[in-house]
Amino acid sequence: MSHPTLPHLPTHSSIESNNEAITLIWLDKQLDDPNNIEDVLHTKRLLKEINDSVLFYIDPKQCVDYIKRADKEKIFLIISGSLATDFIADICHVNQIDSIFIFCTRREKYEYLIERYEQVVDVFTYQDELTQSVQQNVDLVKKQSSRFGIFDEKQCSTKYLKRESATFLWSQLLPAVLKKVAQYGSQSNINEIVAYCNAHYRGHSVELLNIQEFKLKYKPEEAILWYAKQTFIYNMVNKALRTEDVETLGIFHHYITNLCANLAHEHKELQITSKKNSKMLIIKLYRGFKMTTDEIHKVRENIGGLISMNGFFSTSRREDIAIKFATKPTAKRKNIQNVLLEIEGDIGLDTIVFGDTVKWSEFPEEQEVIFDLGTVFRIVHVEHDGQKKMWTIQLAGISDSRKTVDEYIDRVRKEMEETSLTLLFSRLICDIGEYNKSEMFLKRMLALLPENHADIPHIYLSIGRANYFKGELEEALNNYNLANTIIRTRSKTDTHSDIARVLHHIGNIYLEYKQYDMAIDNYTQALIMKQKTLSKDHPSIANTLDALGVVHKENDDYQNALIYFNDALAMKQRTLSKDHPSIADTLNNIGSIYEQLEQYDKALEYHQKSLKIKQTALSNNHPSIVINLNAVGNIYVI
Repeated sequence: MSHPTLPHLPTHSSIESNNEAITLIWLDKQLDDPNNIEDVLHTKRLLKEINDSVLFYIDPKQCVDYIKRADKEKIFLIISGSLATDFIADICHVNQIDSIFIFCTRREKYEYLIERYEQVVDVFTYQDELTQSVQQNVDLVKKQSSRFGIFDEKQCSTKYLKRESATFLWSQLLPAVLKKVAQYGSQSNINEIVAYCNAHYRGHSVELLNIQEFKLKYKPEEAILWYAKQTFIYNMVNKALRTEDVETLGIFHHYITNLCANLAHEHKELQITSKKNSKMLIIKLYRGFKMTTDEIHKVRENIGGLISMNGFFSTSRREDIAIKFATKPTAKRKNIQNVLLEIEGDIGLDTIVFGDTVKWSEFPEEQEVIFDLGTVFRIVHVEHDGQKKMWTIQLAGISDSRKTVDEYIDRVRKEMEETSLTLLFSRLICDIGEYNKSEMFLKRMLALLPENHADIPHIYLSIGRANYFKGELEEALNNYNLANTIIRTRSKTDTHSDIARVLHHIGNIYLEYKQYDMAIDNYTQALIMKQKTLSKDHPSIANTLDALGVVHKENDDYQNALIYFNDALAMKQRTLSKDHPSIADTLNNIGSIYEQLEQYDKALEYHQKSLKIKQTALSNNHPSIVINLNAVGNIYVI
């Protein structure tokens, strides 16, 4: 039996781990041997200098238990020769194992493992060789790690955002959101940054000295200098951007907005210099890094589309430097490919911001150029060079991309009923399943904004929505009621579209509680208010009609459910494109009613119509299509 489609439910599961976090693990039964204590302590200190997250195990079982739990981390494993053969065989299939370093006294005894397992980097007998190799591989991962977002220009609904599209939107909204946070935060939150970094790098003597220097010497106009140093602030900001860690980004908001301003200044300088010297305004830049075969496939599928990195994007004027990074040896993973990005940028465009860092950099020979947050490129061409064993991806920075993105964001804002960019940002985080991140960001905004700010009731509503999706129904209801009280107090009227929106969400809670009369009462009040305050065919009205259909269906009142679903369908068909997934949802709901009424021919007709739209509008493996296929299949077996 198929079930009705509930309005506004996101289709992604909650993801709380850091997808790009690196953890070093050292496994050796002799770590607690008193005869080795000085060497062990020295190596431990060296490893802590390389990476801020290091774990030490003497028990293989405890080690493997951690590795299997840490399913969103990149793990670099240092293992003694005596444990290597059996342990590596047990964990070689685990995806999170990125690189393995064997540390022993007899290299020849374990060399065969290098060829047997693609994760094994090498076998080491000397401490300095080991730490040097670990350092190089960690640096390479940190330098190359980038999460990209691809914008699907055919995307017509935010409810079914692909992860790549969500990442793209996230990268576009972030700069404006951080400026908003900075606007209401303290003029300089350096002390907050310093306290956070000191706690994070406790025991890391080199970085603690860097943090102290930052506290004493930092100036906003020198943000780019501190980024170019590639020390603690470079690592923490980039990690937060890669992992979409809104809590850490909130702490670094002033620094990040300073860095954006620095890059804009450097870009202006580049424009002035180019015009003065009558130089070409087109610049060619390169980036060499690794990508998985799946990531390359996604880029190839979207040639002509738009792509954005969710971070500051480092490139070089020198192709040979980029190729060197692309081809640097790492663990021999079959699904990891060498990639060279060729980027053509127009210095004259104000919409594509990048800055030259040579005068700031400790590695001037790399001739680094950094693109600002949210820079959008068009994917021009993708090809593989079999001889060089390298993919080349050509990107172009063009002016029309910004207009396309802004138009889409405006459409998203209207669909989500969010007028504020900060609320739209939190809604996006929530709708891709990152409920805790969304709630943390909203609570930070709540602490920053003045009590009379227009966003306050909407923040409580959004926190309640995150509670709702986490199953915290009582907390959700409390936040909805608080939002309702604030809006009614401020509006001095009982009829308001914002009140209607809150009532709709309160109805969702009572639907979950199976208190159908209360749900119907709140949905009905919401519908009446929306019909009075919104345009005749506003999408929000259709959403509430859908909700009334769902609650009547759950209450076994199929005739009234059918009336509401048909009203919602008619409204959506008047206002949305014919292949909009929201129309498919309502068709599926109608099909489920006809199943209950045992009118199976009609049920099949509506489920098939729904399936046809979703197969046109969504990716082939989308879970919503699977639901429809099951609904169709269930009718055939009745």
